[in-house]
Amino acid sequence: MTQPTTKEEAAPVSENRTETVAHKFSVSSEDKPLISQAAEQHVAASFGSLSQALLEEQKRLLNDKMEAMLRPMLQEWLDTNLPPLVERLVREEIERVVRRG
Repeated sequence: MTQPTTKEEAAPVSENRTETVAHKFSVSSEDKPLISQAAEQHVAASFGSLSQALLEEQKRLLNDKMEAMLRPMLQEWLDTNLPPLVERLVREEIERVVRRG
């Protein structure tokens, strides 16, 4: 490989030059902000609304998934346990009514 031949290619970047470039792009406390406080508040409120909407959508999706998972389990439990439960309760109520009569 060949070495750089011009002074620009060979010269290292001085720290002073780097600081000058960085200073041009930095914002000092004396500079005006790019947007007004009202615009900043409006943007923040819009992002807040978007965030809230996304959270609500995630909750809805989670609820839908939970329902889809739990529904078959609940249906199986009810098919297995509800008839004997109702039969037992009806029998107990009939026995209670017969004893009083």
